[in-house]
Amino acid sequence: MTDFALKRATSVTGRRICTYVLVVFLSWMMLFGGRAYGQAAVPEEDRAALRAAINDLIRTFGDRYPNGKEYLTRLRNIETANRGEFDELRCEALIANPLVSGQPILF
Repeated sequence: MTDFALKRATSVTGRRICTYVLVVFLSWMMLFGGRAYGQAAVPEEDRAALRAAINDLIRTFGDRYPNGKEYLTRLRNIETANRGEFDELRCEALIANPLVSGQPILF
C-alpha cells in the first residue's frame, strides 16, 4: 500500500469512528441529558440572586411590577424543585421587568 493510500484509509476510518462517537453521544444526550439537567438541584446562590432581583424590581417599580409577590411565593414553593421549573420562573420574572416587558426580546 502506498503512503497516500494508507493516509486515505486512516483518514476515512478516523472519520467513521468520529461520526460513530458523535452519534452515540448525541443520542445519549437526547435520551438522558435533558432529564438530568431538568432534575438537577438549583444552587442556593442562584435562588438568592433571583430573590434579590425580584425584591429589587418590587422596590423599584412597585405597582408597575404587579406579580412580584407571586414570583416570590412561587420561588419559595420551588426552592427544592428541579432546575427546569426554576429557569422558567427566572425567565418569566425577569422579562416582566417594566423596562423591557413592552419591547420584543429576541432569543
